[in-house]
Amino acid sequence: MYYKKILPGARRRLVAKLTSIRAHPRKVAGAYALGFFLGTTPFVGLKVWIALLLASLLKWNRAAAVIGVYHINALTGPLFYSAAYFAGQQLLGTEAGFSMPESLSLGAVIHAFWGNRDTFMALLTGGLLLGAPGALMLYRFSYNLLQPQEERVGKEERSPYALITGASAGLGKELALELARRGANLILVALPGRNLDQLARQARRQFGVEIAVFEMDLTAPGAIEKLVRELRGRYPVNWLVNNAGMGGTAEMKAVSPLYIDRLLQLNVRATVLLTRLMLPELMRHRHSYILNVSSMAAFSPIAYKTVYPASKAFVYAFSRALREELRHTPVSVSVVHPGPILTNFSSSRRIIEQGALASLSLLPAREIATAAIAGTLAGKAAIIPGWGNKLNWLLMKALPTSWSIRLVSRAIRRELHADEKSGRRAELSEESPAFTNQALTSA
Repeated sequence: MYYKKILPGARRRLVAKLTSIRAHPRKVAGAYALGFFLGTTPFVGLKVWIALLLASLLKWNRAAAVIGVYHINALTGPLFYSAAYFAGQQLLGTEAGFSMPESLSLGAVIHAFWGNRDTFMALLTGGLLLGAPGALMLYRFSYNLLQPQEERVGKEERSPYALITGASAGLGKELALELARRGANLILVALPGRNLDQLARQARRQFGVEIAVFEMDLTAPGAIEKLVRELRGRYPVNWLVNNAGMGGTAEMKAVSPLYIDRLLQLNVRATVLLTRLMLPELMRHRHSYILNVSSMAAFSPIAYKTVYPASKAFVYAFSRALREELRHTPVSVSVVHPGPILTNFSSSRRIIEQGALASLSLLPAREIATAAIAGTLAGKAAIIPGWGNKLNWLLMKALPTSWSIRLVSRAIRRELHADEKSGRRAELSEESPAFTNQALTSA
């Protein structure tokens, strides 16, 4: 009766402690089993340090390794040491006696084993003999508890859905297809007339998943609230991908208030409000994920874009703060920072004209989507796809802000001047609201 009461509580505490670690399930389970295994050896004062060193070398989770050492020592240490010594004594045939030191500190253990090699070897041999199968069993146990989802997004009583905004083209479309490839049903949201039905047919045919399509302007009054009402009770959602966004290149004096208002409505308000309204649904699931799409522009202000990088810096700050707030819940929050995206010849040419660093950062949308979904499932806080973007990030971190602003803005200024000479209009990008060049320039 006592064990029936105590074991479920210990299991719940173990699950809560391990699932609070945002890392790949295999790395958590492996590190926890490693800590357990090291806990069976007589290197008492060095176990934690050895666990940290090995976990770092193996790129496993260090916190889980320390938890494993703590659990075997605190819960079963003295009992296990006695069993390990008996097994080692029988195997080696030694007659040496052993009694546990009063303290389990490094000094006490050294004093207990000093000049008594047979005792130390008996403990070490018995610990390895009993610890290896125990660690393997614990690995499988903890791995099953963590419900790994690196191959499929997850299975529950009803197959869950992934909600993706701005899903009609570009990165949003590739994010939707990547989630469908991993087995997620999809809820696609984009403006009317953006061929969402065609994307839905492609995903159904290729991956055999269920698709729901919602065509709406997320900047319209009440649109987000209406979307959430229609989803509630009909679709179990354990993925939220806030991808919809817009941006443009122009001098601040040339842009209209409508452009600024729509950009802020979509990039900031829609991301925050949809996240807030979907949180109760996300919290119902064993594992849920929020992926917010920011930009490399979040790491440096940029003249002639001005409002766009500020909005993406908001998305980054919002994501990191929300991640900390939800750290002990089933919801994991990640933010991805794409750089320039390879979409068509015209946009790629404009990016290449901005200089070598911009060209190095140019990636296909599919590659960015794969990195974003894999990073989110691995529990990463911030995801920067591609080594070119990582190099840019390091440069922006190293340079004074005044320098980075001038360097980045100089390339944008050259692009604007080239557009003026050739008669081209400043290019706008948008994934959700109906938006025209008149919105950019009208008073």
